[in-house]
Amino acid sequence: MATHTLDVVLTDAQKKQYWEQGYIVVKNVITHEQVERYKKRATQIAHGDIPPGGEKMIVKDVRVAKGLHKPDDPEKGLWKLLQPDHFDPAFADYPTSKKLLDVVEQILGPDIKCFLTMMIYKPPHLDEVHHPWHQDKMYFNFEPADQIMGTWIALDATDKDNGTMVFIPGSHRQQVEH
Repeated sequence: MATHTLDVVLTDAQKKQYWEQGYIVVKNVITHEQVERYKKRATQIAHGDIPPGGEKMIVKDVRVAKGLHKPDDPEKGLWKLLQPDHFDPAFADYPTSKKLLDVVEQILGPDIKCFLTMMIYKPPHLDEVHHPWHQDKMYFNFEPADQIMGTWIALDATDKDNGTMVFIPGSHRQQVEH
């Protein structure tokens, strides 16, 4: 499958888990330096240092966009940055990060296309801000579905109390009501 040396090699058990459960956890696929660069640049963008054309990538929390809420920190008013790798060189290396591609290639094969990158904000201490249960396939209905993969990387430490990603094992084979 891979025609180059892999920096991350998945075990057979990880591959089996992906296909059966719909997810795997692989740590350290981007460097600490990348994480810090992404966080620093996202903060700068939130505070108004927006690259040319980048204003289209900023999606504010709906309450902030409608003027119903004014956060004490502009970063707490963001919902997501869409396609930051297209607008800002600080994020450009994310979709081509070798370790990330190594993981994806071992699951899906070498014909990899990145159609979307997002930085999703989940600000702390805002109980009314949440990302409800959903299946990405509902929003990105590409076929064949077994050749589509989402990758998620937390830029901050996460746990069940502050909003980590949660999966329902095997739900990738079911239709979830939205």
